[in-house]
Amino acid sequence: MRIKYYDLIALAGIHTGINVALLKVIMMTFKEYSHVDFHAEPKHSKICKQKWKEDTISFHSMRLMPGKLFGGNGKMAMRDALSCIYVIQAFINSNKKDVLVFGLAFPFAQCVIFGLSKLFRRENIYVCLHGEMEVIVDDRPFRSKKYQNLTKYVLKKRSKIHYIVLGESIYKNLQHLFADPSKVIVIEHPYEFETIPAPPVTNFNPLIIGQIGMGETSKGSEQLFELAKMLEKEIKNNKLKIKLAGKLNPQLLKFDNGLVEYHTNFLDSETFKNEIQSLHFTLQLVPLSKRKVTASGSFFDTLKYQKPYLSLENEYIDYFHTNQPNSGVMFISLVEMSDYIKQLLSANYDEINVKYQSSIHAIHNLQKTLSLSNIAERFKQQI
Repeated sequence: MRIKYYDLIALAGIHTGINVALLKVIMMTFKEYSHVDFHAEPKHSKICKQKWKEDTISFHSMRLMPGKLFGGNGKMAMRDALSCIYVIQAFINSNKKDVLVFGLAFPFAQCVIFGLSKLFRRENIYVCLHGEMEVIVDDRPFRSKKYQNLTKYVLKKRSKIHYIVLGESIYKNLQHLFADPSKVIVIEHPYEFETIPAPPVTNFNPLIIGQIGMGETSKGSEQLFELAKMLEKEIKNNKLKIKLAGKLNPQLLKFDNGLVEYHTNFLDSETFKNEIQSLHFTLQLVPLSKRKVTASGSFFDTLKYQKPYLSLENEYIDYFHTNQPNSGVMFISLVEMSDYIKQLLSANYDEINVKYQSSIHAIHNLQKTLSLSNIAERFKQQI
């Protein structure tokens, strides 16, 4: 009996963290399966192999890149179409006792998985759903809406496929799509919290706060500049720094007011790590109306590097905040957040540090709750 894991879309380093973590959860869940095959695009497969650091999996490469003739949405659809070849191979080269896991699959592949699961009468099939579901639940018109709705069509059909949803708050916004809710497995987003000790904080002068990752509208990054304007006096007096620990999307350059530090190029891993570690607090600025079915990578980086967060109200983060309220602070508006930051700046070091250390302790508790072993246990309870 084998576990066969496929990522049908991801290229190079994108998505490697979730694939390695989810695969470990699957292996903890199906301990009786001794052989594991991992299939992905060549560079992606190579990076996952380096992250694994153990010789317990066979890594295989798939050619997912279409020719240069196609660009934009056409390239995505072509990559999806090419991946269907590997879906067919997955069914042909496995038996009913094998576990087939599709860590990421787009609409054409979703349809083929659905059809072949019926044809081959297979039950041990698991398909993980990610941020690609945003287009499906969003009421706004999109050029690719009909293409994405193929997934919606499949979900509304009864089958023996198990769908993996990464978070209770996300499932709440997706549950109306499933024909058979009993086939949905809801787990927290698997993430490996490596042991990265938080650097000791000897002072908060200046106080450094910032957003992690690519600066873009869907993450509310334009609000960095708005918040900085509210705190212009504190920034110019060198009491405060507001940063983007990542590259700013060129489309947001129009918001630049000279008060926010950001990068114009993608950061290498070491620079990215150093930028996060330089922060005292992270900023979570995703608008309440956006990313309703997408797990937050920047929030998990916040937990990984043990940084308390200052967050606008957000369904996804609210769920974790309820579990550990001291891990950060939630706000209903930028004005409220700005006022809180001014209070921090007027407090003395000892006063801030007591609350700060309490937040780090709460984050440690969240890391334990979100351990891969706990997620695997929850997975087992649902199959």
